[in-house]
Amino acid sequence: MDIAQFESQISRLTPVGTLSKKNLVALQDSMKIMQFAKGEKIFIEGHEDKSHYYLLEGSISIRSRMSVPKLIEAESPEAQRPLDHFQPRKNTATTKSDCILLQIDSQSFEMVLSWEQSGDYDVTEINAKTDIPSGDWMGRMLKNPIFQNLPAKQLQLLFRRLKAERYHQGDQVVAQGDAGDDFFIVASGRASVMRNTPRTPQGTPVAQLTSGDTFGEDSILSGEPRNASVQILEDAKIMRLSQEDFSEIIQHPNSDSVDFMEAADLVSRNKAKWIDVRQPGEFSEHHLDNSINLPLLFLRLKVTQLDPAYHYIIYCNDGKKSDAGAYLMKKHGFYARALKGGLDATD
Repeated sequence: MDIAQFESQISRLTPVGTLSKKNLVALQDSMKIMQFAKGEKIFIEGHEDKSHYYLLEGSISIRSRMSVPKLIEAESPEAQRPLDHFQPRKNTATTKSDCILLQIDSQSFEMVLSWEQSGDYDVTEINAKTDIPSGDWMGRMLKNPIFQNLPAKQLQLLFRRLKAERYHQGDQVVAQGDAGDDFFIVASGRASVMRNTPRTPQGTPVAQLTSGDTFGEDSILSGEPRNASVQILEDAKIMRLSQEDFSEIIQHPNSDSVDFMEAADLVSRNKAKWIDVRQPGEFSEHHLDNSINLPLLFLRLKVTQLDPAYHYIIYCNDGKKSDAGAYLMKKHGFYARALKGGLDATD
């Protein structure tokens, strides 16, 4: 179903209907019209689903284990507000008839509300500088688990600090071996990640980047030179964030480490797996039992082949590469933590 069909009803919702037209457009990529059959559960008490729901058609029952059911019907005052907006949910919502609901991603919603309430910033400030359509690269970027962990105020600060740059086909954004002092988000266009080796000094493509993709964080997190180059395949706009801003806005809120005793206990109970992000030579000399050896570049290439059911403990010698590896896995939706202090701390 098309959101445009329900434009009149959406305009009466609180606080959606109070948003400026520009911010409402920015939110549209995070809005869905959902259909539920009679008797289906929309959400369950105690669960977290990171969504706001509004009832547009039909009727539902809201109740907790300690309360009597409450009937809510479309067009009623209760239906103009989000249904049980608490996370984890304090109630269970069950449809009493066939229903149509508006679902909004909570993280995006809170961010746009923050823009609206601040009064001095909204998504068009970036668009005015970059000519990038609202809800395109930003909407895709916000689906990244790394950014979903950030509070709305941090996201607002991120968009303030980003600087737009234009690149043409064939331009190189970063070069393998250079110091890593910036983080990048592709706003439009396409780019290729190229890796140079003694056998392929001209470079071998290892990944392709499109709108909403990020790069540059590995080097910032590990403190080592860039392990690949990024070359523009199609005229592009790239958003740049300084190392200092990356650390303040993105890295610190996502930092998570675990000490050796707790990590070893999780692994011994088959609740977690070790990933060693050092080079094969270091791994062959010494490694923790039952470790998987995936240096950072290979971890990036193989991460989607790992089992998401496990908790992963990432380690290196001193903990720097571990942070980069854990960040990379979180970006792909895995539960990953860095071994605090690395192997040096286990001696």
